Amino acid sequence: MQKKLLAAAVLSAFSGVAAAQSANVTIYGTLYSQFEYGGVSGSSSVAAGTAVASASPIRTYSANPVEPANRFRTDGAGANFGLRGTEDLGNGLQAWFQLELGIAGGLGGVNASSATSLTGFQAPTYRNSAIGLRGQNWGSFLVGIWDTPYTVAYGQADLVPKLLSLNSANPSSGFYGTNPFTAGTTFSGTSINQACTATGPGQATGATCLTATTQHDRRQGGSLQYWTPNWNGFEGRLLFSPTQESYTGTNSNQVAVVGATNVLRPSIWGLSLNYGNGGFFGSYAYSRFNDLTAVGVRGFGAIALNGGQAAAPAGGPAVTLVAGQAVALAADMNKSTDQAHRVGLKYKFDSGFGIGGRFEYIKGDYGYGTPAAAAGGTSRLTGFTKKTWGIAGSYETGPHAVKLEFAKIPDAKFRGEGGSNSFDGSGTGATQWSVGYDYALSKRTDLQAYYVQVNNRENAKYTGAVFNALAPAAGGDPRYFGVGLRHTF
Repeated sequence: MQKKLLAAAVLSAFSGVAAAQSANVTIYGTLYSQFEYGGVSGSSSVAAGTAVASASPIRTYSANPVEPANRFRTDGAGANFGLRGTEDLGNGLQAWFQLELGIAGGLGGVNASSATSLTGFQAPTYRNSAIGLRGQNWGSFLVGIWDTPYTVAYGQADLVPKLLSLNSANPSSGFYGTNPFTAGTTFSGTSINQACTATGPGQATGATCLTATTQHDRRQGGSLQYWTPNWNGFEGRLLFSPTQESYTGTNSNQVAVVGATNVLRPSIWGLSLNYGNGGFFGSYAYSRFNDLTAVGVRGFGAIALNGGQAAAPAGGPAVTLVAGQAVALAADMNKSTDQAHRVGLKYKFDSGFGIGGRFEYIKGDYGYGTPAAAAGGTSRLTGFTKKTWGIAGSYETGPHAVKLEFAKIPDAKFRGEGGSNSFDGSGTGATQWSVGYDYALSKRTDLQAYYVQVNNRENAKYTGAVFNALAPAAGGDPRYFGVGLRHTF
């Protein structure tokens, strides 16, 4: 009640009419900050780091040192502040809205590449924000920026969901949901155009472009979603997003392919279905991107996947693979399909123990507008497949909760055409161990600790963290240890 009164007071300061018409408005949020120690060792190469110009007026920074030194740091990733409200429209129909901002910068979240002032801290960013309608018997519709059904399914299958607020202590940090040739992270935004522009303040690289176009764990803007009600334990979600991309000034999400007859119309589709009964929970999720990678590559240019042997703009290559094995996403890509399937299972026993597991299969298929290069040239990537699986165990008693998790990525499989010495995906596997601990100081305040160890094979670059990760060169093994304090209101 106090939060609702405070929300009404805040709204009335801006508009007395708005406050009067929106009686059921709640202020909510999560304050989270962690103190972390981490580093990388064991990289396959010893190349120098790359200096990248920062948008900050006071410095540049090393974007990708091969062996990031051990260091202490703080991070406020996951902190948020929001408003949500409802209005009864009669006959069981209800209008609702949510406006949520990420406020990591207010708690020490540093992102040098996006800093815009002398403070060097992140500006607020949009999180799950939408407006919608819901009915008790038929479910809910929304339009806005929101986690995809694929993303939500990951959290629903977690044994200790509140430990997902940790920056590093879960394998969602790039192991699941991502392609095998970037460092791995989540994507939250609305513009593939910005993520795939190689010059300008954004300082996009091939890696940031491919993260934006192939990452299935994402918060997608321009989303239309439908959520079913709970039917005897079953629930489902559907998503469609036209992505609203345009590189050539054409209307809406249409972009003409130069020198070809087709027009790319990038779109995202997704669904999830889950069932819960007592201590059991199971879920399946599917995600599909039509022409998203094709639009990104055409906007960015050719992206080399082996240390720059293929032509690439100033943004540079996406990832370093073994020398002498040349493969690239060529600039004349004229079609792409990226798909992902995810299954999650968990069971919570009355004794406080829990067990769970996940499996994921990701596939990419790419086509080009010109014939493949002759032998001796660079091979064009026409597709890949990647699998990930993991198991976890937990125990909760009183204020204590602990979770141990293991995840494994076998070597991905690459397909190419033309050229010679094409890369087949060998050495791109990795494993990750993580342990997280939560102590509930109250219903709204938790003290947390975690440890993460990633072991990359010689051609893998998984980071083990979603935000401000220590980016290794191929074969480098990141590790993190941290403590954090979390408060919800």
